Amino acid sequence: MLERKPEYESLCQNLHELLSGKYMKIDRNEVVEIEI
Repeated sequence: MLERKPEYESLCQNLHELLSGKYMKIDRNEVVEIEI
């Protein structure tokens, strides 16, 4: 079994929020608009 790590849990949370459209995190200088 995989152990839960703070980094992994945080990553999943960030991904969930991203998919939920609650907030966007962009590492590039490009402006991206996502509508769900």
